[in-house]
Amino acid sequence: MSNSLAVLFYLKDKRLDKNGKAGLYLRLTVNGQRSVISLHRKIDPEKWDSRMNKLKGKGIEAEELNRFMATVRHRINKIHNELVEEGEFFTVHDVKDKFSGNDKRVKMLLELFDEHNQQMKKLIGIEFALGTYKRYHTTRNHVAEFIKTEQSKSDIPIRDVDLKFIKGFEYFLKTTKECNHTQH
Repeated sequence: MSNSLAVLFYLKDKRLDKNGKAGLYLRLTVNGQRSVISLHRKIDPEKWDSRMNKLKGKGIEAEELNRFMATVRHRINKIHNELVEEGEFFTVHDVKDKFSGNDKRVKMLLELFDEHNQQMKKLIGIEFALGTYKRYHTTRNHVAEFIKTEQSKSDIPIRDVDLKFIKGFEYFLKTTKECNHTQH
């Protein structure tokens, strides 16, 4: 995986405040996934150079804001480099969370499956039959194999389970595992 990173500062000038200033935002792109962070700064749109991605001029206001944006860019690059060095899979949300200070541990899909299956095991004979538990266990193993073969990973964050993942898993079950809901 390339772990590409793009950083862009921009103004949301469609939402001017009562003083005619626009909010400054940071758009992060990691491997094609985007996320936006408000930098809680207001800027006169007339002073913004969107092509150069900075405030125009040489005054104190321009120097301070441009230095602030350089610091933000440096922090983002540092976070990105740390995540790359860890060698684990990460998304744009991980970079954003670390930058924002919300970098609590991400829930992973197979971890959640394992927690669920441990609970199911305790309910055998109470609420579920042994066969039901075995099917949950089999499904977990199929998901693990799908992630390994299709994404070359050992697990994925739960937030990355989207319609594309689900359709891919369904196709994997039907073609590779030859599972079909019409079979008896």
